[in-house]
Amino acid sequence: MRKILHTPVAIFKPDKVIDRYNHWMKFLPYIKPYYAVKSLCDESIISTLAKTDIIGFDVASINEIKQVIPYSKDIILSHPIKQVEDITFAKDNNIRYIVADSITEVKKIKSVYPEAEIIWRIKSYEKHSDIKFNAKFGATIEQTKNAIEKYNLKNISYHVGSKCNNMESHLKTIQTILSLNSDIKMIDIGGGFTSKNDIVKLSELLSPLQHNHLSNIKIVAEPGRYFSQSSLDIINKVIGVKRSSHHMDIFVNDSIYNSFSGKPFDHQEFLPKPLYKSNKALKCTIWGNTCDGEDKIMENISLPIPKINDLIKWENMGAYSLANAVDGFNGFPKTSVIWR
Repeated sequence: MRKILHTPVAIFKPDKVIDRYNHWMKFLPYIKPYYAVKSLCDESIISTLAKTDIIGFDVASINEIKQVIPYSKDIILSHPIKQVEDITFAKDNNIRYIVADSITEVKKIKSVYPEAEIIWRIKSYEKHSDIKFNAKFGATIEQTKNAIEKYNLKNISYHVGSKCNNMESHLKTIQTILSLNSDIKMIDIGGGFTSKNDIVKLSELLSPLQHNHLSNIKIVAEPGRYFSQSSLDIINKVIGVKRSSHHMDIFVNDSIYNSFSGKPFDHQEFLPKPLYKSNKALKCTIWGNTCDGEDKIMENISLPIPKINDLIKWENMGAYSLANAVDGFNGFPKTSVIWR
């Protein structure tokens, strides 16, 4: 392993992805998942999910469409703001469902792709989420009523925000949608799911609604992190150590510009698992390999004292890690993905 670690490696675990899929289908069989490609846009997870023949894909750009098309045509173009070129490319690839959150965007879509089915995005109840979207995306209820009347829209979407810690947010937002008293054909509940327990809780909350109010409405979702988080483990190596009597600085061949981009962009925390042994441990700071003085991965953690080329494993690194990575900063390449 050390010989191939001139660059870090990401070990893809397809069994973890399928386990998450089976869990979803057990508790939410009436909600069709569209995997949010942005969380990990890699052929490893895309091809694995495509083999289920159930899961669709949520994309935001031409490049994401190109990544998915070889495996599936079941795609939603979910970015509320798009370039005309994106819409044209979606039309050329028969992607029917396209999201908008303003009359301006609907007009733009219809001018290029009259046959497109608009999914109208509203603002959600996002109180319980770490990363919120309402300031940037989503229409108000009044704007929604006007759009429904003007364009006879029948598909509604929302996103409660990333890392939502209370599934009540979904219930409240769906109740708002139902209060529109419109002929809704489809509701897209977005993503924000972090764990299996979220799916269980959502199932419990939506069960009464599903039987009484949602039985004739198609329900879809856009889970990204839920599928991708546990799909990758990162292994990198120690390239430098500075020691004093009470502290050490460890340098690894990785950075916040690469596998650990989730720290600045996604508020992620990490847990290192040393793949080496030592008789002594010290409090340490773990630094990335770039010239950036802010390239700090972790601090105030106790680890065994490593030697140069010792390996460290980081589990559950699939979501918004490699997806945000920069290829080439300081000349360092991105982490490569291998299958377990």
